[in-house]
Amino acid sequence: MREDIDRSGVTNTADLLQQLPSMQGFTTSSDSVGGGGGIQTASIHDLGEAYTLVLLNGRRLAPADSGSTIDVSSIPISAIERVEVLTDGASALYGSDAIAGVVNFIMKENFQGFNISARYDKPQETGGSGYDLGFTAGFGDIESDGFNVMLSYSHNEKEQLKAVDRDFASSGIISFNDNGRDLYFFNGSPNAIPANARVRYDTGVIDPETGESIVNGRTFNPYAAEK
Repeated sequence: MREDIDRSGVTNTADLLQQLPSMQGFTTSSDSVGGGGGIQTASIHDLGEAYTLVLLNGRRLAPADSGSTIDVSSIPISAIERVEVLTDGASALYGSDAIAGVVNFIMKENFQGFNISARYDKPQETGGSGYDLGFTAGFGDIESDGFNVMLSYSHNEKEQLKAVDRDFASSGIISFNDNGRDLYFFNGSPNAIPANARVRYDTGVIDPETGESIVNGRTFNPYAAEK
């Protein structure tokens, strides 16, 4: 119910879904960094966001991509009255995109007045600050006026956070020793943007052992030059 949503202190729909115990394996804003498109999804019991049907007042929403994934951050939290979650498979009724279950967002009805919510996040270190802003306004009573108009808006913005802005993430190459051998573990991201660039060039020097020209190479990331 709306009272429970207000007591939770969340300021966007994605954070609201994270409060639900049945939500597992969904994409959060941090997971979508660097190529994920910034979408935030719903996934019941970690069966996959493509198999969790998201509805708005019982109706399907336009997908965020070529599949059936819904970006829940596009739903303003200030306009939500309650969230209904069906944790059992409902593919017989809704199709294959409801194998994991259904999340149904019920919006406010016959709302009069004005509601605003805001949140600002500022890390101690450089980068990564952000804010959420949302409001809902409504006027007109269905019973006495015969109509009700509700307007709702939400905006979320986050400052770019680079891996080099944090000491623990400044390098994805971690060195370690195993039985006297010096080894390296590469902890990279498949969503890195911009991608690493690799340059190979002929030095023009002949290797006396092989008789072939020596070719050197270098791999770097365009962000590295800004460090």
